[in-house]
Amino acid sequence: MKKFKKIWQSILQKYVRLSLKKRRRLLIFSLFSFIIIAFLFYYSIALARISEAEINLAALKEEVNTQKICHEDCLSLRKKQELVVISAIKKSEKNILIRLKNYWFDPKESLEFKKEIINLWRLNNDLNIVPPYLYNYVDASTGDVKLQALIISSFLAPSKEKRWLDYYFNILSSSRDKSLKKEALRALSNREDKDKNFTLKQAVFLKNLVINLKTPLEIKPDIVLLLGEYYSIFPEQIKSILEEIYINKELDNITRVFAGDILNRENGDNKYILPEISAQEWQNYYNE
Repeated sequence: MKKFKKIWQSILQKYVRLSLKKRRRLLIFSLFSFIIIAFLFYYSIALARISEAEINLAALKEEVNTQKICHEDCLSLRKKQELVVISAIKKSEKNILIRLKNYWFDPKESLEFKKEIINLWRLNNDLNIVPPYLYNYVDASTGDVKLQALIISSFLAPSKEKRWLDYYFNILSSSRDKSLKKEALRALSNREDKDKNFTLKQAVFLKNLVINLKTPLEIKPDIVLLLGEYYSIFPEQIKSILEEIYINKELDNITRVFAGDILNRENGDNKYILPEISAQEWQNYYNE
């Protein structure tokens, strides 16, 4: 302690002997050095608190936003980064969950990275922990339709809960974008519990959608394909519905062809002659 006191007294004596100008320079230099040391100390602590998953998420974000075209090496790198982040999601790491949420609600964040956020939750393969804000986004009036459609195909479609069955029909009866209606139709078609949940009332509703002039032409053939899924459950009634669609010449040819093709297949003959479809009609259907 005495040694330290002598050193301190020696420093003070030297400081007193300095000119006023040199004292000011030394003071400024000391203050500046203290700020740098404090900053480095704080930054070191902050870095130490950043997890491996957060680092990989930041790198993944940079990859997605800068590499618009991703080939083999790029895909391999992203896969590794995704696995680290997904592992953190499974462990419910608070910082990762907060960062994902903040990125999602950031209006400046890119559409491509928000698709990747959906992909991360999908790859996690646990519908029970998908955050509510993703489900809620599907009904957001200002939401991006592409993201909404991706959420339906990623999380709603794989779920076998009956409430989603009703939800798909609500989408079909609404004025929502046709891409959302296409996803709802795919989800209905992919359900494995058709015999338990498909009803004749639903089939009649689908038929009315087909003949409704306000229904987008691009989804009418898809509705007919879904009606075909009802055939084994209500063969006579669905046959009658499909025949009604087939003979309706006010409908587009693709819709009528799909109806006739199902009838021919189910009846084991070629009784229903299929209308010719022009190249332009096919192009309009596939290009939406």
